[in-house]
Amino acid sequence: MREISTTGAVRSASPNPFLVEYGKQFNDATYANDEATKQIVVYASHLKQPNGLMRHAYDEARAQTWADPVTGVAPEYWCRAIGWFGMATIDILGIIPATHPRRRAQLITIIRDLVAGFARYQDPTTGPLPGPGQSSSRPARVGDGSVVRAAAAPLRGDTAAVPRRR
Repeated sequence: MREISTTGAVRSASPNPFLVEYGKQFNDATYANDEATKQIVVYASHLKQPNGLMRHAYDEARAQTWADPVTGVAPEYWCRAIGWFGMATIDILGIIPATHPRRRAQLITIIRDLVAGFARYQDPTTGPLPGPGQSSSRPARVGDGSVVRAAAAPLRGDTAAVPRRR
């Protein structure tokens, strides 16, 4: 069974900043940077939609009842998972070298698309994305896009300007 989901992306993408940090600390940055960025790009390649946001899941075999028979993607978006995915991607961008040869530009594009997608669907008055079960907790607020948009602010200018850890 080959399925991925934003839930799984959160579980696998969230540790990726730690993998990149580990590679930096233990002289294995080439592998760690490549693996972490590859995982983000693979998830986005299957889940990202033209509106910039990501669908909840993808089934390569298109066998699950929720899978679209043509695309394999689920009809739902999971806002909180999309927000955590964006934050993990921003964290990785803040750790890998600005000269990372393979996927840095792809990660920046993923973040820009997420920011545009969140902005497109936010309530013009209240800001958060509309939907059932909204929460004021920090994890839920990540999903409304405001945290991703704030963290990605440097990307609106120079593409090399990414939040850096000190």
